[in-house]
Order: sequence, then C-alpha cells, then structure tokens
Amino acid sequence: MAEITLAQNYGPAQGFPSDPVISAAWGDSALYLGTQGSGVYVLTKERIVPAKQFKEFERSIIYDFTESDSGLVPLTKGSLSAYPILVSNQRGTRFTIDGNGLSVKFSDAAVSLGSDPAGIWRMTLGGERLNFLRIGSEIIALDSAGIELDRRRFKGVLFDLAPTDYGLLLSAESGYYKWFNGWVKVGSGLPIFAFDGPTVRTPLGVIVLKELLDGNWAMDDFSSPSERTPAQEPYFDVDTIGTTYYGFGPNGLEVFDSTGALFSITSARGLPAMGPTGSRVHGCNG
Repeated sequence: MAEITLAQNYGPAQGFPSDPVISAAWGDSALYLGTQGSGVYVLTKERIVPAKQFKEFERSIIYDFTESDSGLVPLTKGSLSAYPILVSNQRGTRFTIDGNGLSVKFSDAAVSLGSDPAGIWRMTLGGERLNFLRIGSEIIALDSAGIELDRRRFKGVLFDLAPTDYGLLLSAESGYYKWFNGWVKVGSGLPIFAFDGPTVRTPLGVIVLKELLDGNWAMDDFSSPSERTPAQEPYFDVDTIGTTYYGFGPNGLEVFDSTGALFSITSARGLPAMGPTGSRVHGCNG
C-alpha cells in the first residue's frame, strides 16, 4: 500500500501460494487470510506474505478465525465460506475477497501512510454521488463505483473544496476552480482559506463569495472572522482555522502552527500587493 486509493486490488485470490483464500479476519492491526491448504497469510503494507506467528498452520485448511485473549485463533475445522468474503476494520476500511482477488476500499476515516495532506470529499452533484480524493496537491475524482473520472495536479497549495451557490468550487494557491466534469479555472486573486456558506475567509478577512468572484471589492468589504488571534509583530493580521495560523504581514502570507512555520506565499508566488487601501481593485477573474 505505497499510496492510498479509493479501491486497490491485490490480484487473484487463488495462489497464496497455491490455494484459494477461504476465510479472513482483522486482528492485531492487520488483515489475516486463511487458505484452503496453505495456512495463514497476512496483508502487509507492500504485499501478502505468510504469517510467521501462525507457522504451525502452514499446511492447514483455515476455515475461519476466532478471537481469544491472546489474539486471533485459526480454525482448522468447519465449512467453506461462499464468496464474497467481507471484512471491515475499526476505521471503516473494507476488504473484499472473491474469485477475482482481494480488493481494499478505504473510508473517509482511513489513514494514508505518508507526509502529504490527504482526505476524501464526497459530494452529490445533479443526483450523482462523486468522490474527490486528495493526495498532496493532486485531486482524483471518482464516481460512486470507484471509476476514475479526472486526475489533476495543481501548482502550489490546496486550501478548500466546497459546494456553493456558484457550483462546486476548489480554492488553490494558483486560483479558483469550478467542477464541470473536470476542473476549470474561473478566477484568481486572494487565496480563499475556507468556504463558509455565502462568505469565504481570505488573508484580509471574511468577504461575500460573490464579491470576491466578481473581482470588484474594496477593503471595507471585509469583516473580521469570528475566530481570531490577536495580531503580533510582524503581522498586520492573524487568522486562525483549526490549529493552523495564517499571518499576513509586509512580506506576504506566512502559514504556521504550534510546531513552527509550514510555508509562505509572497509576491514571487503570485500573491497580489495587499497594503491597506480604500480603492477598488480588479483582475480577480483570470
């Protein structure tokens, strides 16, 4: 499992090494597979291998598993289970074994192994249920059956994705995008940190989404967010979203948390000049 995907297939269920899988169970933070004559196998991060702790069963038929105080116990007597064999763990990850193989389907709560931000947004658009899987700066769109519809890697940081009165919008460092069976850029300008109904959070505060998308706004169109951290030098203003802080200062936008700086966005990365001014600015729709 080098990377998380909505559905992942590990090949034919027959052949671990030479007998079909006829039972499965989750225990000790791993999936264990019982075979029809080859003992017990375990799904690791990378492949399916013999379970060393059950070496004494290596030539046994494993009809099922039970749990005891010491963990899983393979059962060598019983009856064959019909395919599909279904197992779920405590995070909601679902394992399915049938004649085609072992497939893994991750839930919203499943954990990705890696340092990149990851998550799943599930949206209903026009009666269709869609899944948007984020891995770092890449978003993969899949339909309700897990079929990939679109895959796109964006430049810079991804901030938020949400349904709005103007369609499903994605806010990234590189601009604003709308879903039309694929992502289409519909604007750029102030980073939108978070969508909040008719309003959005930006480095300058909260503003009505329509005004920002129209690209015709002034400084007095912004209001202070309800969650606010007192500004400290060298920042003009600090906005808090969850445990992340966004400090706007003379050098641009600096993002940090309790562990220290995470990243910064300056004019070199396309951040517009945002010195205090009462004049209207244009060019947000680019």
